[in-house]
Amino acid sequence: MSEINLFYIASRSKFRFPSTKGDLTVEQLWEMPLTSRNGFSVNDVAIRVNSELKSLEEESFVETSSNPRRTELRQMLDLIKTVIATRKQENEEATEAARKASLRKQIMDTIATKEKDQLAYRDWETDRKSTRLNSSHRL
Repeated sequence: MSEINLFYIASRSKFRFPSTKGDLTVEQLWEMPLTSRNGFSVNDVAIRVNSELKSLEEESFVETSSNPRRTELRQMLDLIKTVIATRKQENEEATEAARKASLRKQIMDTIATKEKDQLAYRDWETDRKSTRLNSSHRL
């Protein structure tokens, strides 16, 4: 199922996701931490939905019955997985951008140091030449 259809179904069905702080909307999944030690994270929500889904699975291979709640839970779990994958990708991109910015700063600092060293050397050369000229005029 496409992401657009999944979010459409979630909004039309008014999905609510169980958490330790009460039911959450799809929008709230985007704002909460992916993992947490206090039990309030997207991962914990996914575990709860998955547990409920597993509890609805039947052991019969002969009789198959359609349970609307099971379908809804599968869709909810797919949506949570989409949120997790997207957030992980965004985190990786932000980390990479920070790494590149740090590297760029190091390069710019190195260039600035080299330029400063070159200016200092030119000043030293100029002073040395002027000292020589002044010394030769005295003789």
